[in-house]
Amino acid sequence: LCDYYTTFYQPELAIPLLRMTLDEYPYSIEHWNELGKCQIQLGEYEAAHEALDFASAIDDKNLDTIALKAFCFRQSGNLTEACKYYLYLSQISGDIIRPYLTLAKIYLDMNDYESAIYYIEILLTEKSGLTKYELAEVYCDAAICHAAFRESVKGYECISLAISLNENDPEIRIAAGRFFLMIAQKTENEKTKKEFLENATKEFEQALQLAPEDERFDNLLNIATNCFDAHDYNYPSRYLETINKDFPKEARLTYFFLIYCYFYLQKLPSF
Repeated sequence: LCDYYTTFYQPELAIPLLRMTLDEYPYSIEHWNELGKCQIQLGEYEAAHEALDFASAIDDKNLDTIALKAFCFRQSGNLTEACKYYLYLSQISGDIIRPYLTLAKIYLDMNDYESAIYYIEILLTEKSGLTKYELAEVYCDAAICHAAFRESVKGYECISLAISLNENDPEIRIAAGRFFLMIAQKTENEKTKKEFLENATKEFEQALQLAPEDERFDNLLNIATNCFDAHDYNYPSRYLETINKDFPKEARLTYFFLIYCYFYLQKLPSF
């Protein structure tokens, strides 16, 4: 019954059963890990860490426990600790691929491009361990780093490779749009800047065309947040306004970001 609840994402029903099981089998790492996983799903991060600490006390090298600790720290926003655990996981497991993929993403989220490119370059030397989809994502991440470093040629090579690997993936197209947006911001020549901005728009629109209709909201929000992360506030306001027009019930999620854009741009809402 407990397995049923955890399999079908009903953690609130699984937790009482897991506690009962642990009362009888207190040294079961698997059940401590499962309890921690359920609490992470509910956003109860402090309780999750407590459960995972019990698992660690039984075996501090259990790979599932380490991975869950890392994930818990990441979900709770403690990215520094998350990175420590993902690095530890790579050392203990001997498999660098999954931890390094996550480390690169976290450092990108932190805008720490130097650290991100370190792991990305290692991953690109281990291409055989990556799926086609993962390799495309790594090339996208590399392109974003090169854009941050003002290395437009290297970045363009990476984003082109990503598109060639998975040209019909909306997320790849959104990453390409973000790349062109970042390069445009760092370009002084107005004509060249205009071309990069046109390319960014083209990639974002292509992403929306490729995405199924039931994923339109998610893709609009993804585009807006990518533009926001690139510190361009004209683009995110455009896509956030579209969300407010087309998805008024879900629009509340966007209010803070939209207000920030309007404040930065010193403009009034257009809807």
